[in-house]
Amino acid sequence: DGNNILAEPYEAYTNITGEIRLTIKKPIKPGNYTVYAEHPEDWNYKYITNSSKFRVLPNVDLIPNKTSDKNEYNVSDIVIWTIKVHSAANGTNATNVTLKDVLPSGFAFINATATLGNYSDATKLWTIGNMTNGTTETLIINSRAINNGTYTNEVNVTCNEEDWNLTNNPSNRTVIVHPVVNLTINKTAVPDHVRVNETVTFTVNVTNNGPSNATNVNITDIVPEQFGNVVFNGSVVANNVISFIVNKLNVNESYVFSFTAVALVNGTWNNTASTYCKENETVKKDNATVIVDPIADLEVNK
Repeated sequence: DGNNILAEPYEAYTNITGEIRLTIKKPIKPGNYTVYAEHPEDWNYKYITNSSKFRVLPNVDLIPNKTSDKNEYNVSDIVIWTIKVHSAANGTNATNVTLKDVLPSGFAFINATATLGNYSDATKLWTIGNMTNGTTETLIINSRAINNGTYTNEVNVTCNEEDWNLTNNPSNRTVIVHPVVNLTINKTAVPDHVRVNETVTFTVNVTNNGPSNATNVNITDIVPEQFGNVVFNGSVVANNVISFIVNKLNVNESYVFSFTAVALVNGTWNNTASTYCKENETVKKDNATVIVDPIADLEVNK
């Protein structure tokens, strides 16, 4: 292919039946080579010429390595991936180097920067180009965690030449994304000003504001003892305690329920409802205030 191994022709001598061996100890560039040998005419032989061809294959070893700026994240966090590709110093140059990196479904691509070449989110390919042996190129991908879970991100690198060590061509990184749930609770009483023995309707609204789904949502409402005959779902509640679990609340989904109670004692009374879930055990509370007036029983005697 135009590469000369020896700067000058090599000359050697032997007897009539001997052979000449030539050992080349310096590195040889990849390519196709032809060795020409000739023997001038003498008293034993006429002029002799011969040739032999051989091919030197590339000795490429590309080594990718993928890392992240943290091991664990929360939903909505920025996740920074760093991918390095090293071309082994004891190998040959690599051409048309390409790395494939498909972000897992739990992440949204933001942007990417590379020391050489470009990354396309459409093709999921980092087109590096040619790499000299002993060099390292770096790609940084910024993404956002959009779903909770455990995710493994794997990359794989290829080139035009045959890589002699394919075992180190893939690299992966596993991270954990924790859910984030923001529950809110709102409680109302209608009417909020009654007399003794009158009925009040309490309504509780629990909303998941995300950004993750909520599971095992616990809801509790302990009705003050100043109220009686508490009816929920068509049944009288024992000990004035309403408590149950909603299996799942999706993002922006609400769970609304109502119950009735009869005012027994005059005064100003607060009725508190509370909630929490598996993903966020911080208890959220809200209360409704009811003013209860006494019943006037006037008798006039003249």
